[in-house]
Amino acid sequence: FGDTAMAIGSYTISVTPADGEAMEVGGYWMASYGRTPAGWRSLGLITNYDRQMSAEHLQGPVSSEPPPDESTMDELLTAYENAWNSGNAQAFGDLFAEDARAAFSNLPALEGREAIVSAMERRIEGSRIALQGVQTVDLGGGWQVDGGLHETTREGGDDSRGHYWVLTHTGEDGKTRIQWVLSNARPLSAIPSGDSM
Repeated sequence: FGDTAMAIGSYTISVTPADGEAMEVGGYWMASYGRTPAGWRSLGLITNYDRQMSAEHLQGPVSSEPPPDESTMDELLTAYENAWNSGNAQAFGDLFAEDARAAFSNLPALEGREAIVSAMERRIEGSRIALQGVQTVDLGGGWQVDGGLHETTREGGDDSRGHYWVLTHTGEDGKTRIQWVLSNARPLSAIPSGDSM
């Protein structure tokens, strides 16, 4: 997108902790790059795990004060919340491009609207999501990237909080659809008390 680029991919890390057994972790990433006189440089990065991780992997601070809301994606974020919270996986899928890619926290990557709908039928059942947009960057040509925070509550507990990035495109029909999405999440039980969305 001119002097800005977006990329998405996967990673794995193999490690043997001191006095521990070898283990492998993995997940997905989405990055933003800017062109400089010295070449392409990273502007931002979001990562997640592709499976449920144990508590010892989920340590570290969580920001207690969210940044100001400078997102311009209110309409899309509201539609996302409404579709999720109504349990309507098809309406949720309609927010995505036909060839969309999704890397939701603790799940394998999904390719295509059909795969997203199928996975979300199970994921959104009995849960509610609240989104807080933080910033939208206009990439030109109808393309935008938006990032923010989410909190998911589930019947019977297992509530979580995390971050998301979405790459969207507004087509000639005036509809904005999600092309890529990546989210990460940590169970609220693994977040130090006092930290809030």
